[in-house]
Amino acid sequence: MPKQKTFLVASIYNSGLAEFDNNIAFINLSTLEDFFDYKSEDRNLEIYLKNPNKIEQQKFIVQEIFDEEFVVSWADMNSSLFSALKVERNVMFIILSLIIIVAAFNIISGLTILVKNKTRDIAILKSIGVLNKSIVKIFFLVGVIIGTSATIFGIFLGVIFSLYIENFRQFLSLTFNISLFPEEIYFLSKMPSEIDPTSIFLISICSIIITIIVSIFPAFKAAKLDPIKSLKYE
Repeated sequence: MPKQKTFLVASIYNSGLAEFDNNIAFINLSTLEDFFDYKSEDRNLEIYLKNPNKIEQQKFIVQEIFDEEFVVSWADMNSSLFSALKVERNVMFIILSLIIIVAAFNIISGLTILVKNKTRDIAILKSIGVLNKSIVKIFFLVGVIIGTSATIFGIFLGVIFSLYIENFRQFLSLTFNISLFPEEIYFLSKMPSEIDPTSIFLISICSIIITIIVSIFPAFKAAKLDPIKSLKYE
């Protein structure tokens, strides 16, 4: 028959990890050893680090100190979860790259339409002596302004969304009666978010560079317009 004993629940904790909260209970160590007939030699040692991101380096150090013991880290215990998150991160990178490419083509098409609509104005400017490089600068600057403004606006929305992502998740779950970010799959009771200024800066620079590149073609196309042909039917 399994052992039974009544314990008084002093408090309930919430670590943010659903699997941990549902399966772990803390009791007095001596009471635990008496109840399960354990000895002090059967104890396990848990080490908590200030910087959990450097777990592999610290695991190697601990393994050298306890060379006869089996050392396992939190990354080893949740390897399947991290593998799934890594796959999702790679997929999201591909999706976001495609979104940026589509946005770049939208900028090209928008500037091309702008050049088409401003054909008469371009022809007038060239007929009064405006140089081709000045025409290139005008449309190039328009493309850069569009891309930079869109990047800044996107960063603003992204940061706001990251700060309140848990509130958005709860709102959508209650509104549409669906389970977003289920605990039994992700082992977390709430959707975490982290704002990395370095990543935001790199993404912004890449977005602006792509905008500059895609603005070159419409700008040169505007400069190559023949003012005589453009004003022929005006």
